[in-house]
Amino acid sequence: MIIAIIILLVIILCGLGYIKSLLAQKETLQRQANMKRLFMRNISNEIRVPLRDINHVAPTIAEEGLYLSKSEKQAIAHRIVNNAGLIETLLDEIQVFSEGENVRLPLVLRTINPNFLCNRCVEENQISKKNDKVKLQFVRQMNNDFTIRTDPRLVELILNKLIQNSLRFTKEGEVTVGCNTTELYNRLVIFVQDTGVGIPENRKGMLFNWFEKPDDMFDEAELDLSIAQKLADQLDGAIQLDESVQRGTRIRIVLPLK
Repeated sequence: MIIAIIILLVIILCGLGYIKSLLAQKETLQRQANMKRLFMRNISNEIRVPLRDINHVAPTIAEEGLYLSKSEKQAIAHRIVNNAGLIETLLDEIQVFSEGENVRLPLVLRTINPNFLCNRCVEENQISKKNDKVKLQFVRQMNNDFTIRTDPRLVELILNKLIQNSLRFTKEGEVTVGCNTTELYNRLVIFVQDTGVGIPENRKGMLFNWFEKPDDMFDEAELDLSIAQKLADQLDGAIQLDESVQRGTRIRIVLPLK
């Protein structure tokens, strides 16, 4: 009788352990599904930025009787090609998300002007900015003749993520974008600074970690920053939180000077 009771207890305990394991797996799968939904929602929002800019310039081309100079035509063509490249890079981002942190993206290196790139990102995001209480601006801190060789699609994608996150968490005040080579030795720094709510102390150490566990992520902003860090890694760069700022948030894209 005692042996039968012991066997029954063992069976019950094993059953409870199995049920607990199933519940844990279900919870993990649910978190993963939630993260995928967050990611796809972010991608949907991000892809609207280049699409809105294309829609913004398309009527200009079709306007009857409008004369465009050669330089104006080249500028419009450049914007369309650049936005198409951003959309292509967003598809690369999906690959990074789905296949994990060891994915290496094919880089298209070009010589770019950081001032021009920052200013263009500001202009593109002005179109999608919904809060009139927030001023989005570019501040020039270096000469326009400075150039760097990198993949502009990835840099612009990362910068757009940072700008959109700042706009999301800034209810009033400013979101400022700029770049310099004086802040860190032998590095180009592109920064986004806002007057928003800032980042909670207990989350600062986890902002840019690659999300191997779904519950490592606090919200969609951290999902964005995690992917931004991985994209910066592709450029031998990094994303950093500038903790010297007293109000709001200042995040830096740090790239090597090659």
